[in-house]
Amino acid sequence: MSDRDQHYHVVYRGKIAKGSDRASVRAAVIRLLKLNPAKADRIFSGKPMTIKKNVPRSEAVRIVGVFKKLGAVCDVVAVKPDARSGFNVTNGTFGVRIRIPDQWHIVEQSETRLTWELSGLERVEIEFLPHPVVILPPTLDDFRQDLRLLATLNHGGLVECEILENFGVSGITKAPQETGGVTYTGYVLLPATGGHISITVVAKEGSPTGLRDTTVALATGGVDTGDGWFFDPYGIDLEPEGSLFSRLFRKQPPPVAARNQSDDSEYDAEFPKHPLSRVRKVLAEIRANTQEVDLEEMPGNARIDSKKGFYYWLPLAFRAFDDGKMKDGQVYKRATFGGGVSLVSVCLQPDFPGCGEDLSEAKRLVQTHAKWSGGSFIRNPIFKKRKMEGMEGIYSERELAQADCNILSRSFFIPWFDSSIEITVTSELADGSRAVQWLAFVVRSLNSTESA
Repeated sequence: MSDRDQHYHVVYRGKIAKGSDRASVRAAVIRLLKLNPAKADRIFSGKPMTIKKNVPRSEAVRIVGVFKKLGAVCDVVAVKPDARSGFNVTNGTFGVRIRIPDQWHIVEQSETRLTWELSGLERVEIEFLPHPVVILPPTLDDFRQDLRLLATLNHGGLVECEILENFGVSGITKAPQETGGVTYTGYVLLPATGGHISITVVAKEGSPTGLRDTTVALATGGVDTGDGWFFDPYGIDLEPEGSLFSRLFRKQPPPVAARNQSDDSEYDAEFPKHPLSRVRKVLAEIRANTQEVDLEEMPGNARIDSKKGFYYWLPLAFRAFDDGKMKDGQVYKRATFGGGVSLVSVCLQPDFPGCGEDLSEAKRLVQTHAKWSGGSFIRNPIFKKRKMEGMEGIYSERELAQADCNILSRSFFIPWFDSSIEITVTSELADGSRAVQWLAFVVRSLNSTESA
């Protein structure tokens, strides 16, 4: 069956998008589908319910997008898939086809995610996620920082991260195991139609541990604790004082598994069974079997006209994400490794018109945001009047604990005629410096459409 002939079902299992209010999403879905109370209870029970049957891929993706705007997460199911190529995530449905080796053993499968176990490997997972990912040379440093932060939060380090031709952006991290040894994780982000394909390869070091490190250290005349043995591959300082570790943990960092000289790829052939060698080999095998078949072109950056009397520009990798809740503004999303996202929101605040000048009104607005998100402040938020990129306003920063993660937000509230504009950057990772850079970028570009 060709991709053109392949049809799909759209299935809903009651899943709510991260950050969405369940009651609001339920009400919106009930209105959309015109459900009676009994059917409404069934659709949110967690059991699969088919929303639309036997439609082409383009229509299935459109329907998923409609539900996405409401905060509901739907899946698409291929009709009568065959055993090898019928899975949406690998068969070209989302613009990317990945040929899977026959010897790989599937242990989990759904319409948008497949998981395998391999000999010597813990896990290989390929998943479609409905968030656009922008991969261009100017975005590489940001992807490296994403993996660096992800590794640091697991007390580990970044091994490598590069943009590869026809294979998106790929990287590897390492982290210590509680029982000794190191776990290596390979990541790939591939742009796809309607979102991106996320590939994860995980391998754990078994007994005896440290053989590769020790052998290489002795062969090169170094020791595994000497100067220059541990390093970040792209020049970030690993010293504890003022480092990424101390900023994240706010104390002397715990023992970490940072990258060292033995992690260089030149030693893979000498240690083929080492987990890092295995991760690299599997990533190379997946790359060799990946083909773009029907990939929609990602539009470039453009000026954003708000239709509220102002315009602005966005940092390069952010794309519009309409959650249907912001009537006076827009949310933009940047996807990265591990399903992580960062958000930029720009909106007029008619209900809090003085938040750009009045500290108490800015605080009330932030409290409203926290209540809406269901989070609680980890520490007291910071508010201060200041000038950013030549504009007077009120700056705020806060950290919130939510059910599934901690989020970091930086906002700037700007007086705007008889109201105020709010610009907020939110991230799941503790990366305040980049949040401020992104915030300043939008503030700097803000202008009135009347002056354009």
